[in-house]
Amino acid sequence: MEGYHMPTAIDAQIGPYRLKRQVGEGGFGKVFLAEHITDHTQVALKLLHTFADDDEEEKEAYAEAAVAFQQEFRVLQSMQHTNIVHVLDGMLDGETPYVAMEYCSYGAFARRYPLGVILPLNLIVSRVRQVASALHYAHQLGVIHRDVKPQNMLFGVNEEILLSDFGLAALTNKGEIDPADPYRFTGTLYYMAPEQFFGQPVPNSDQYALAVTVYNWLSGSFPFPLAGRRKPLPSFGPTKHWLSMTPNATRTR
Repeated sequence: MEGYHMPTAIDAQIGPYRLKRQVGEGGFGKVFLAEHITDHTQVALKLLHTFADDDEEEKEAYAEAAVAFQQEFRVLQSMQHTNIVHVLDGMLDGETPYVAMEYCSYGAFARRYPLGVILPLNLIVSRVRQVASALHYAHQLGVIHRDVKPQNMLFGVNEEILLSDFGLAALTNKGEIDPADPYRFTGTLYYMAPEQFFGQPVPNSDQYALAVTVYNWLSGSFPFPLAGRRKPLPSFGPTKHWLSMTPNATRTR
């Protein structure tokens, strides 16, 4: 594929979908509210970022993002759980790869309850049960999310929590992470378990991130604030550009 330029014009048609408006953006691409041209179903349509013909670094980043894009589609396609966002359609080849997922019009948990808001205990217990159930299901399938945080928890039509954004998910083989995985050192800094800094995530890493989330909901702060830290962060090598440093960042892959 020569230089790829994402079609972003409102009303542009991607496969059987027509773009309505942009609703998210992240390291790998953009998310649009789109509508099926035949049955008028609304979906969240993920598209990859563009790259230029003459930029080898962009081409390499696009190739890595394309692999993660394809993996997210296959991971979500294999999972059917009431608390995991559902994938509806996808085109991984061709001029404009896309993934269509159910559109959650009620938004993300982090938008309704911004960072620092202390939540009542009964609400926390209800939400944690749902996310924990989704993670348990994913872990049984050998999937580690690697980016559990309120920004990736969406509200469904019945106010249920839907875990989303499996773009950084790791697939384990007999409990081991592929050493060639380009995203071994990825995540959102405030929620990352210690082993993630060394490229060795395990299912418990997701539980750690959920525990950090609960701590924040209970106290309005993080258990280990980064402000004023004296020791430097570990080096992440060539994959450091996939690390989110901002707890409020809403990233999509």
